[in-house]
Amino acid sequence: MALSLNKVQLIGYVGGDPTTHVATSGTAITNFSLATGESWTDKNTGKRQERTEWHRVTCFGKIAEIIAQYAKKGSRIYVEGKNRTREWTDDQGIKRYTTEVVVDLSGQAIVLDPRGEGSDGVDARAQSQYESYMQNTSQDKATSSDGTHATETEPSFDDDMPF
Repeated sequence: MALSLNKVQLIGYVGGDPTTHVATSGTAITNFSLATGESWTDKNTGKRQERTEWHRVTCFGKIAEIIAQYAKKGSRIYVEGKNRTREWTDDQGIKRYTTEVVVDLSGQAIVLDPRGEGSDGVDARAQSQYESYMQNTSQDKATSSDGTHATETEPSFDDDMPF
């Protein structure tokens, strides 16, 4: 396969309080919807037009824990991940498909201004926890004692959570 890139970067607002559950492997998984928008002036009418896009976001591991703790409905969040489409079967046996932004070890999610926090718009506790996590993660990715690079495992989608 030729070289390709699957990377998504979004800044938007959380549509509802994030939900978190723990997979059988013990990994935290947090899901939320993210609204992004754009606006423009219609050339024909001169009227201002707006469009909102909704994105499903799924975070794994420590990032999921931090988002669950600090993000609420209305929080502004930066998300960096990859698009993933998965197939699942609903209660009536019908195959369904869900496309979501997956934030795992290769991505990041940062709460920019959680609702109800300080006047500066940035939650210093969340930012501090996230920076600490990223520092520890980069150390974990360092070369192991046998001279090889440590590898990351992909998150498992073997949960029973159809959206």
